[in-house]
Amino acid sequence: MRGCASCTLALILLVSAVHRGLAQPSPPVSISDPPNFRPRTPGEIKTVEEAMAAVITVTSKDLGLPIVKPLYLHLHKDTNAFAANAGKYGHRLRPEMVKFAIAVAEEGRFHVNMERARGRTWGALLRTLAHEYAHNIEYVFSSLNRASQWIREGFADWVAAKVIDSLGWQDYALSVQRARLEVQRQRSSLPNLSELEDSYKWSVWANGPIGPIVTYRFAFLAVDKLMARGGVSGMGKYFATPDFRTHFGISWSEFEKEFKASMTEAQPPALASRTMEKPEWKVGYRWVYKWKAPGQNGTLTKEIIKEEVLDGLPAYILRAGDTAEFFSRESLGLIATSLKDKLVTQRSAPHEFFSWPLGAPKEWQTAFVLENIPQKTNQKLSYLKVIPAVEEVEVPAGTFESFKIETYGAESGTLFTEQWYVPNVKWFVKTRNYLPEGVREEQLTSFKAD
Repeated sequence: MRGCASCTLALILLVSAVHRGLAQPSPPVSISDPPNFRPRTPGEIKTVEEAMAAVITVTSKDLGLPIVKPLYLHLHKDTNAFAANAGKYGHRLRPEMVKFAIAVAEEGRFHVNMERARGRTWGALLRTLAHEYAHNIEYVFSSLNRASQWIREGFADWVAAKVIDSLGWQDYALSVQRARLEVQRQRSSLPNLSELEDSYKWSVWANGPIGPIVTYRFAFLAVDKLMARGGVSGMGKYFATPDFRTHFGISWSEFEKEFKASMTEAQPPALASRTMEKPEWKVGYRWVYKWKAPGQNGTLTKEIIKEEVLDGLPAYILRAGDTAEFFSRESLGLIATSLKDKLVTQRSAPHEFFSWPLGAPKEWQTAFVLENIPQKTNQKLSYLKVIPAVEEVEVPAGTFESFKIETYGAESGTLFTEQWYVPNVKWFVKTRNYLPEGVREEQLTSFKAD
């Protein structure tokens, strides 16, 4: 049967009309004078408007950055509407931005993909919102956007790190340390800053397997050094008139050479290395910690309460409050967790915190499928464990020689935890977890392990 041209045209017009209907831009919310808002915890934030009020409070009051006036906030209901309307000057957003972005900023407008934002913690969203709002601030400094891409993105991450520092969620120094550890592990794969000058080159590097490390983290560390030289004033002047030497007191080439050297320099000497065999735990061993998290703190007792066999694996049960963790007797790898005596997670293979005997330097991988029993979901996880050195660590329980263990995403290179294991304590004396809402840290105050 022959096609009908008028029918085809009608179908095209219908599809186009439906597409436009689904992708209608949301009416903007004007944010001109938001109230001062300093949430102690991420849980105090209930709306995007409140999150933006917190970001604007910190950036203007604490960092001395200009307030973007007027700022129009667009909350797009889904990815289709976000893609259709969040591009510059109302154009469709580039596909690579649609794929990765939760929010984008251009001039005095701020677009949020509410579909991708749902289910994320306010701690994680606030970082994203602060980063994008920094791009709005860059436009206030200069509407010409002549700054290097790595400076624009590094400054945005600097603002985000400073915001969560001011709110008390994560010390700025820890943001720098985490980025430095991640970047230095990729020292053989780092680009030159000159390779991150424009948006095209930046996106090529950013879309690689370890893209966020060699772009955003790398640029953040570079801007951290620039801010130490020129401060907010120097950075603002650079955005207005990109004269690198005038505003930062060093030529571009000199800075690039100096910075790259600092990212690849050798680490300070550690304590003499030794090896340590796996300890034998006993029922009654107990460790008491003080802990802190964004806006919270307290004490936590962990105690080995019994031995049990779980799915054929002999295990120790370590209880901490309402939670119990099942550790393999063979390796001290984490097998499962329970809450109020009901199993909530189980691993297809133990999460191996250790590779015995311990030594420094040493690396190993651990991989498993994590089953969330109540939610009936499974997730494949793979981590790289690294012991860079034997370190001296001070906690309330004393000063100890420890094996420091760092945990990275095996593919992403993201640092998730730092832990300090002490042989005569037979467990960790300090643990630092990098969570979306900020850092959670435990430090040993007392123990019974003999």
